[in-house]
Amino acid sequence: MIEFTGFEEKHRDGVISLMMRNYESLGELSPGAVGRWIDPLLSYRWESDQPVNLPYKHGMVMLADGVVTGFVGCVYSYVEDEGRRLSVCKTTTVAVDKEFRRFDPGTGKKERAIEAMYRMILDSADIVTGDTPIDKMRVFLRDVMHFSDYDTKNYKFLTIPCFGRKLRYTFAEKPEDISDEGIRAVYKDHAGYSLRCVRASGEEGDCCVFYRIIKKKFRKKPFDKLKITFASVLDVTDHDMFGKYAHEIIWAIQKRERAFLEADSRYFGSGGPSYPFKYKTYETYRMCFSGAEGVDTRRLGGLYSELIMLGDPGESR
Repeated sequence: MIEFTGFEEKHRDGVISLMMRNYESLGELSPGAVGRWIDPLLSYRWESDQPVNLPYKHGMVMLADGVVTGFVGCVYSYVEDEGRRLSVCKTTTVAVDKEFRRFDPGTGKKERAIEAMYRMILDSADIVTGDTPIDKMRVFLRDVMHFSDYDTKNYKFLTIPCFGRKLRYTFAEKPEDISDEGIRAVYKDHAGYSLRCVRASGEEGDCCVFYRIIKKKFRKKPFDKLKITFASVLDVTDHDMFGKYAHEIIWAIQKRERAFLEADSRYFGSGGPSYPFKYKTYETYRMCFSGAEGVDTRRLGGLYSELIMLGDPGESR
């Protein structure tokens, strides 16, 4: 018998085994390491404004005679949009065992398991997003589930000094360093995931930039054992200001962190980044399905998602 239900603690071992069967990189790790890696997704607790009474709060599982054979991770939060308070579900970490990817729901006709799960998830929130680096998954979300791209570019910047600084910078060391109550709550929610925050201040106002430090491997041998450090931007509070002073703000972060910087195109406002040097642009797929009209997708950001919650599985060995 096939059943779909929200994740519960009793499904934890089954989800870990499923991930190890379906992802080669996870299969090379121990169950304990995979469990530590995925635990933030299965146990998150927002202190500021946590959605409650949601059927798939930590994800949806597919059961075949009680055995976990499919999973879609879900991270729920709220976003304020022109006076509206909308619930957002950011999906992640999809896996379905090959023999159950098509199933008979009792009608005599086969259905796709991942499609059935996503249709139920769409009914659970005002906005559902899907971030994926996999083109095949993007095609599924776009053509089958009717998601729309809201960002397709990721910029990577070299470390080039900026002289003639016009802004002042304050790097937060703890939540109490942030005076704005709303921004402080967001920072506190993510402090356990190594979130960092800098406030750039000037005559035009303030812009807070949230980012995390990540290490990425070279893809080509013989350098595949080496890693590059990036400051990965996850959200900003003023897109136009971040775009206007992009070079200066980027250099302030790079100088402190001794790292390259990457950021999705949506963080730079309508004019894009004011950056006088060349930077590399990569394809990225940020997609959403919205049941609410006129949603400003820039407000969705990368917080309250796998982008901050899940790190490199290999570091959980």
